[in-house]
Amino acid sequence: FMSDKFEEKAHILLSALPYNYKPFEWADENFHPFYESTWVPEQLPTLILGGCQDVLTPIQLFIDDARFKRSNILIREIKHASHFPWIEKPNDVEAELYNFVKYLSI
Repeated sequence: FMSDKFEEKAHILLSALPYNYKPFEWADENFHPFYESTWVPEQLPTLILGGCQDVLTPIQLFIDDARFKRSNILIREIKHASHFPWIEKPNDVEAELYNFVKYLSI
């Protein structure tokens, strides 16, 4: 769920930035359809954090992949956020980072 207000804010934020859409188009045709994760941390404590509306790197890639269902890997989804959750939902990202630090202290 992305509100019109969110999209409006995103357009305002991005309109001031130089943006070249051609690399995204290239990646959408030549990279994204063929990408497959090849490294999965076996022991390293890992936090995979993503927005639920991220179309570039969908968090579902990790949620659906059995290789990432390990005790050392935490997968956390930020609701109502897309590819830049630290901009869109900074308090939620901060909370997840705090929880990860607590997890590391166990």
